[in-house]
Amino acid sequence: MNPARKKILLVDDEKEMLEFLANFLQRNDYDVVFTSRGSEALQLAIESKPDLIVLDIVMPDIDGGELALLMSKEPAIAKAPIIFLTGIIRDGDELNKIKAVKDYSVVSKPLDPKKFLDTIKEALSA
Repeated sequence: MNPARKKILLVDDEKEMLEFLANFLQRNDYDVVFTSRGSEALQLAIESKPDLIVLDIVMPDIDGGELALLMSKEPAIAKAPIIFLTGIIRDGDELNKIKAVKDYSVVSKPLDPKKFLDTIKEALSA
C-alpha cells in the first residue's frame, strides 16, 4: 500500500458490490481494505486504521449502525469519517443515535459512482 494514498475500509455483505467498490476506489487512487462480514469489520478497522469507513447499513451479522457506534468508541478509528451505503434510507432512531456520536454521510444504492466519489472526497477533506 502506498502511504501517500488514503485508506478506505469497505464493509458490505453483498460481495459483488464489495468487489465493484474495491476496484473502483483502487482505480481512483485509494488503498482499500474490505470485508463482507460485519463481525470482522471492527478488528479490521483497528488493525488497518483507515482514513474513511464505508459501511452497508443492513447486514446479517451486525447492523452498520451498531458497528458505527462500536467504532466510535475505539480511539484508533473514532475520528474516521463514515459513509453509510443503503438501499433503504432510514430516518429513524438508529441513524439519529449515530448522529449524536459523530457526523456521517449516506449514499443510496443503486450507487452513482461519481456521487459516491464526490462524497468520499468531501468526507476526507472535512
